[in-house]
Amino acid sequence: MIGTCLEITEVTYNNNINVYSVELKVQDDSRVPEDDEEDLIEVKTQTLRENLNNCINTASKYLSDGELDDINKIFAELNELFPQETTWIEGHKQCILGKYYAYTAEDYHLALSYYEKGIKIWEQYLDDNELNAAVNIANIHRKIADIYKTRIIDYSIANKHYDYAITLLSSSLKETANEAYMLKLHELIIWYYEKKAEIAVDENERRANLLKATEYEQLKLNELSKYYPSNHPRVKSLAIYLAGLQKSLLLFEEAVKNYNKLTEICLLEDNPQYDEIAFIYRNLCEICIKWKEDYGSALDCKKKEIECGMKHHVAS
Repeated sequence: MIGTCLEITEVTYNNNINVYSVELKVQDDSRVPEDDEEDLIEVKTQTLRENLNNCINTASKYLSDGELDDINKIFAELNELFPQETTWIEGHKQCILGKYYAYTAEDYHLALSYYEKGIKIWEQYLDDNELNAAVNIANIHRKIADIYKTRIIDYSIANKHYDYAITLLSSSLKETANEAYMLKLHELIIWYYEKKAEIAVDENERRANLLKATEYEQLKLNELSKYYPSNHPRVKSLAIYLAGLQKSLLLFEEAVKNYNKLTEICLLEDNPQYDEIAFIYRNLCEICIKWKEDYGSALDCKKKEIECGMKHHVAS
Protein backbone atom coordinates (compact mmCIF):
# COMPACT_ATOMS: atom_id res chain seq x y z
CA MET A 1 0.00 0.00 0.00
CA ILE A 2 1.32 3.47 -0.88
CA GLY A 3 2.51 5.27 2.26
CA THR A 4 3.32 2.10 4.22
CA CYS A 5 6.57 2.54 6.15
CA LEU A 6 9.06 -0.24 5.38
CA GLU A 7 12.41 -1.07 6.94
CA ILE A 8 15.25 -2.60 4.92
CA THR A 9 16.46 -5.75 6.70
CA GLU A 10 18.78 -7.23 4.08
CA VAL A 11 20.22 -6.32 0.69
CA THR A 12 21.87 -8.90 -1.59
CA TYR A 13 23.30 -8.69 -5.10
CA ASN A 14 23.12 -11.48 -7.69
CA ASN A 15 26.21 -11.22 -9.91
CA ASN A 16 24.78 -13.66 -12.44
CA ILE A 17 21.80 -11.53 -13.38
CA ASN A 18 23.04 -8.15 -12.04
CA VAL A 19 20.02 -7.62 -9.81
CA TYR A 20 19.71 -6.39 -6.23
CA SER A 21 17.24 -8.14 -3.91
CA VAL A 22 15.91 -6.18 -0.96
CA GLU A 23 14.17 -7.79 2.01
CA LEU A 24 11.69 -5.49 3.77
CA LYS A 25 9.50 -5.54 6.84
CA VAL A 26 6.66 -3.27 7.88
CA GLN A 27 7.99 -0.56 10.17
CA ASP A 28 6.18 0.94 13.14
CA ASP A 29 5.73 4.65 12.54
CA SER A 30 4.34 6.79 15.34
CA ARG A 31 3.60 9.52 12.80
CA VAL A 32 0.80 7.36 11.41
CA PRO A 33 -2.37 7.79 13.50
CA GLU A 34 -4.21 4.90 15.10
CA ASP A 35 -7.31 3.52 13.36
CA ASP A 36 -9.63 5.58 15.54
CA GLU A 37 -7.82 8.84 14.82
CA GLU A 38 -8.31 11.13 11.88
CA ASP A 39 -5.30 12.08 9.84
CA LEU A 40 -6.48 15.32 8.33
CA ILE A 41 -3.34 16.14 6.39
CA GLU A 42 -4.31 15.48 2.81
CA VAL A 43 -1.96 13.13 1.00
CA LYS A 44 -1.43 14.69 -2.40
CA THR A 45 -1.42 12.25 -5.30
CA GLN A 46 2.07 12.26 -6.77
CA THR A 47 3.02 12.31 -10.42
CA LEU A 48 5.66 10.03 -11.90
CA ARG A 49 8.21 12.85 -11.81
CA GLU A 50 7.44 13.61 -8.16
CA ASN A 51 7.79 9.95 -7.22
CA LEU A 52 11.02 9.63 -9.16
CA ASN A 53 12.44 12.76 -7.56
CA ASN A 54 11.52 11.56 -4.07
CA CYS A 55 12.98 8.10 -4.71
CA ILE A 56 16.29 9.53 -5.91
CA ASN A 57 16.37 11.87 -2.91
CA THR A 58 15.94 8.89 -0.59
CA ALA A 59 18.53 6.79 -2.43
CA SER A 60 21.02 9.66 -2.43
CA LYS A 61 21.45 9.28 1.33
CA TYR A 62 23.20 5.96 0.70
CA LEU A 63 24.58 6.07 -2.85
CA SER A 64 27.53 8.28 -1.91
CA ASP A 65 28.83 5.49 0.34
CA GLY A 66 29.30 3.24 -2.70
CA GLU A 67 31.87 3.13 -5.48
CA LEU A 68 32.05 5.70 -8.25
CA ASP A 69 31.44 3.02 -10.89
CA ASP A 70 28.22 2.01 -9.15
CA ILE A 71 27.02 5.62 -8.96
CA ASN A 72 27.71 6.12 -12.67
CA LYS A 73 25.98 2.85 -13.61
CA ILE A 74 22.87 3.68 -11.60
CA PHE A 75 22.50 7.10 -13.19
CA ALA A 76 23.20 5.74 -16.66
CA GLU A 77 20.31 3.32 -16.14
CA LEU A 78 18.07 6.09 -14.82
CA ASN A 79 18.80 8.14 -17.92
CA GLU A 80 17.86 5.18 -20.12
CA LEU A 81 14.63 4.61 -18.23
CA PHE A 82 13.64 8.30 -18.09
CA PRO A 83 15.17 10.02 -21.16
CA GLN A 84 12.89 13.06 -20.76
CA GLU A 85 14.19 13.76 -17.24
CA THR A 86 17.95 13.49 -17.74
CA THR A 87 18.80 17.11 -16.89
CA TRP A 88 17.39 17.26 -13.37
CA ILE A 89 18.45 13.65 -12.73
CA GLU A 90 21.96 14.90 -13.47
CA GLY A 91 21.40 17.50 -10.75
CA HIS A 92 20.93 14.66 -8.27
CA LYS A 93 24.05 12.94 -9.56
CA GLN A 94 26.18 16.06 -9.09
CA CYS A 95 24.97 16.34 -5.51
CA ILE A 96 25.74 12.67 -4.78
CA LEU A 97 29.21 13.06 -6.30
CA GLY A 98 29.69 16.12 -4.12
CA LYS A 99 28.86 14.08 -1.03
CA TYR A 100 31.10 11.23 -2.21
CA TYR A 101 34.12 13.50 -2.59
CA ALA A 102 33.36 15.33 0.66
CA TYR A 103 33.09 12.33 2.96
CA THR A 104 34.42 9.24 1.15
CA ALA A 105 37.31 10.64 -0.89
CA GLU A 106 37.73 13.70 1.38
CA ASP A 107 38.54 16.00 -1.52
CA TYR A 108 36.59 19.01 -0.29
CA HIS A 109 37.35 21.41 -3.13
CA LEU A 110 36.28 18.87 -5.75
CA ALA A 111 33.16 18.21 -3.67
CA LEU A 112 32.34 21.92 -3.69
CA SER A 113 32.68 22.08 -7.48
CA TYR A 114 30.15 19.24 -7.88
CA TYR A 115 27.75 20.93 -5.47
CA GLU A 116 27.99 24.19 -7.43
CA LYS A 117 27.19 22.32 -10.66
CA GLY A 118 24.19 20.76 -8.94
CA ILE A 119 22.90 24.18 -7.88
CA LYS A 120 23.16 25.53 -11.44
CA ILE A 121 21.17 22.59 -12.78
CA TRP A 122 18.43 22.82 -10.14
CA GLU A 123 18.07 26.58 -10.60
CA GLN A 124 16.56 25.82 -14.02
CA TYR A 125 13.65 24.09 -12.24
CA LEU A 126 12.71 26.64 -9.60
CA ASP A 127 9.37 27.23 -11.32
CA ASP A 128 8.65 23.51 -11.71
CA ASN A 129 5.87 22.66 -9.25
CA GLU A 130 6.56 18.92 -9.37
CA LEU A 131 10.21 18.86 -8.37
CA ASN A 132 10.46 21.18 -5.34
CA ALA A 133 13.79 22.43 -6.64
CA ALA A 134 14.05 25.02 -3.86
CA VAL A 135 14.40 22.26 -1.27
CA ASN A 136 17.05 20.49 -3.34
CA ILE A 137 19.03 23.71 -3.80
CA ALA A 138 18.68 24.56 -0.11
CA ASN A 139 19.92 21.08 0.74
CA ILE A 140 23.01 21.58 -1.44
CA HIS A 141 23.72 24.95 0.20
CA ARG A 142 23.43 23.22 3.58
CA LYS A 143 25.94 20.57 2.48
CA ILE A 144 28.34 23.26 1.26
CA ALA A 145 27.91 25.07 4.57
CA ASP A 146 28.63 21.86 6.46
CA ILE A 147 31.94 21.46 4.60
CA TYR A 148 32.98 24.98 5.54
CA LYS A 149 31.75 24.43 9.08
CA THR A 150 33.39 21.08 9.84
CA ARG A 151 36.15 20.53 7.26
CA ILE A 152 37.55 23.76 5.87
CA ILE A 153 36.57 25.75 8.99
CA ASP A 154 35.35 29.04 7.58
CA TYR A 155 32.27 29.98 9.58
CA SER A 156 31.63 33.16 7.60
CA ILE A 157 31.16 31.26 4.32
CA ALA A 158 29.23 28.51 6.13
CA ASN A 159 26.81 31.13 7.48
CA LYS A 160 26.36 32.60 4.02
CA HIS A 161 25.24 29.25 2.62
CA TYR A 162 22.92 28.53 5.56
CA ASP A 163 21.37 31.94 4.86
CA TYR A 164 20.94 31.13 1.16
CA ALA A 165 19.14 27.93 2.16
CA ILE A 166 16.86 29.69 4.65
CA THR A 167 15.96 32.40 2.13
CA LEU A 168 14.97 29.80 -0.48
CA LEU A 169 12.86 27.81 1.96
CA SER A 170 11.19 30.90 3.43
CA SER A 171 10.19 32.00 -0.05
CA SER A 172 8.75 28.55 -0.79
CA LEU A 173 6.86 28.62 2.51
CA LYS A 174 4.99 31.73 1.41
CA GLU A 175 3.99 30.17 -1.90
CA THR A 176 2.93 26.64 -0.96
CA ALA A 177 -0.53 25.49 0.06
CA ASN A 178 0.55 21.87 0.57
CA GLU A 179 0.28 21.15 4.30
CA ALA A 180 2.78 18.29 4.43
CA TYR A 181 5.31 20.27 2.37
CA MET A 182 4.76 23.28 4.64
CA LEU A 183 5.65 21.22 7.71
CA LYS A 184 8.78 19.95 5.96
CA LEU A 185 9.86 23.50 5.15
CA HIS A 186 9.38 24.57 8.77
CA GLU A 187 11.45 21.60 9.87
CA LEU A 188 14.34 22.44 7.55
CA ILE A 189 14.36 26.15 8.41
CA ILE A 190 14.50 25.28 12.12
CA TRP A 191 17.39 22.90 11.49
CA TYR A 192 19.38 25.50 9.56
CA TYR A 193 18.90 28.17 12.25
CA GLU A 194 20.13 25.67 14.83
CA LYS A 195 23.19 25.00 12.67
CA LYS A 196 23.83 28.75 12.45
CA ALA A 197 23.59 28.96 16.24
CA GLU A 198 26.34 26.34 16.57
CA ILE A 199 28.85 28.59 14.78
CA ALA A 200 27.71 31.96 16.15
CA VAL A 201 30.54 34.36 16.95
CA ASP A 202 29.03 35.40 20.28
CA GLU A 203 26.13 34.71 22.64
CA ASN A 204 23.94 37.44 21.12
CA GLU A 205 24.21 35.92 17.64
CA ARG A 206 23.63 32.42 19.01
CA ARG A 207 20.54 33.59 20.87
CA ALA A 208 19.19 35.45 17.83
CA ASN A 209 19.40 32.30 15.70
CA LEU A 210 17.77 30.14 18.37
CA LEU A 211 14.99 32.70 18.75
CA LYS A 212 14.30 32.38 15.02
CA ALA A 213 14.31 28.60 15.40
CA THR A 214 11.83 28.95 18.26
CA GLU A 215 9.60 31.16 16.13
CA TYR A 216 9.43 28.51 13.41
CA GLU A 217 8.97 25.73 15.98
CA GLN A 218 5.87 27.55 17.22
CA LEU A 219 4.59 28.00 13.66
CA LYS A 220 5.18 24.32 12.98
CA LEU A 221 3.34 23.35 16.18
CA ASN A 222 0.41 25.60 15.24
CA GLU A 223 0.26 24.03 11.79
CA LEU A 224 0.56 20.48 13.09
CA SER A 225 -2.20 21.09 15.65
CA LYS A 226 -4.66 21.79 12.84
CA TYR A 227 -4.47 18.19 11.68
CA TYR A 228 -3.59 16.09 14.72
CA PRO A 229 -5.18 15.85 18.19
CA SER A 230 -3.27 17.53 21.01
CA ASN A 231 -2.25 14.19 22.53
CA HIS A 232 -0.79 12.80 19.30
CA PRO A 233 2.88 11.79 19.77
CA ARG A 234 4.04 14.20 17.05
CA VAL A 235 2.29 17.15 18.68
CA LYS A 236 3.40 16.29 22.22
CA SER A 237 6.99 15.65 21.18
CA LEU A 238 7.21 18.97 19.36
CA ALA A 239 5.53 20.87 22.23
CA ILE A 240 7.98 19.39 24.76
CA TYR A 241 10.94 20.30 22.56
CA LEU A 242 9.61 23.82 22.01
CA ALA A 243 9.07 24.40 25.73
CA GLY A 244 12.60 23.17 26.44
CA LEU A 245 14.02 25.52 23.83
CA GLN A 246 12.04 28.42 25.29
CA LYS A 247 13.31 27.56 28.76
CA SER A 248 16.93 27.47 27.56
CA LEU A 249 16.46 30.96 26.06
CA LEU A 250 14.93 32.23 29.33
CA LEU A 251 11.54 32.67 27.67
CA PHE A 252 10.01 31.43 30.89
CA GLU A 253 6.48 32.76 30.42
CA GLU A 254 6.10 31.00 27.06
CA ALA A 255 7.73 27.83 28.40
CA VAL A 256 5.41 27.68 31.43
CA LYS A 257 2.38 28.15 29.19
CA ASN A 258 3.43 25.21 27.00
CA TYR A 259 4.42 22.99 29.94
CA ASN A 260 1.11 23.62 31.75
CA LYS A 261 -0.85 22.81 28.60
CA LEU A 262 1.17 19.63 28.21
CA THR A 263 0.45 18.44 31.76
CA GLU A 264 -3.28 18.90 31.18
CA ILE A 265 -3.10 16.92 27.94
CA CYS A 266 -0.94 14.13 29.38
CA LEU A 267 -3.01 13.67 32.54
CA LEU A 268 -6.23 13.28 30.52
CA GLU A 269 -4.87 10.36 28.49
CA ASP A 270 -6.25 6.87 29.09
CA ASN A 271 -2.76 5.60 29.91
CA PRO A 272 -0.75 8.61 31.10
CA GLN A 273 2.98 8.49 30.47
CA TYR A 274 4.04 9.39 33.99
CA ASP A 275 7.74 9.57 33.15
CA GLU A 276 6.86 12.23 30.57
CA ILE A 277 4.74 14.14 33.09
CA ALA A 278 7.50 13.89 35.73
CA PHE A 279 9.92 15.42 33.21
CA ILE A 280 7.54 18.33 32.64
CA TYR A 281 7.12 18.99 36.39
CA ARG A 282 10.91 18.88 36.83
CA ASN A 283 11.28 21.63 34.26
CA LEU A 284 8.46 23.66 35.82
CA CYS A 285 10.19 23.34 39.19
CA GLU A 286 13.44 24.73 37.76
CA ILE A 287 11.59 27.62 36.13
CA CYS A 288 9.81 28.51 39.39
CA ILE A 289 13.20 28.80 41.08
CA LYS A 290 15.10 30.63 38.32
CA TRP A 291 12.35 32.95 37.10
CA LYS A 292 10.16 33.91 40.04
CA GLU A 293 12.17 32.53 42.96
CA ASP A 294 8.82 31.06 43.95
CA TYR A 295 9.97 28.24 46.20
CA GLY A 296 6.43 27.33 47.26
CA SER A 297 5.38 26.60 43.68
CA ALA A 298 8.73 24.92 43.06
CA LEU A 299 8.13 22.59 46.01
CA ASP A 300 4.64 21.77 44.72
CA CYS A 301 6.07 20.89 41.28
CA LYS A 302 8.80 18.79 42.88
CA LYS A 303 6.20 16.81 44.85
CA LYS A 304 4.21 16.18 41.67
CA GLU A 305 7.39 15.15 39.86
CA ILE A 306 8.20 12.59 42.57
CA GLU A 307 4.60 11.34 42.62
CA CYS A 308 4.60 10.82 38.85
CA GLY A 309 8.00 9.16 39.03
CA MET A 310 6.65 6.66 41.56
CA LYS A 311 3.56 5.97 39.42
CA HIS A 312 5.80 5.36 36.43
CA HIS A 313 7.93 2.95 38.48
CA VAL A 314 4.84 1.01 39.60
CA ALA A 315 3.43 0.90 36.06
CA SER A 316 6.67 -0.39 34.59
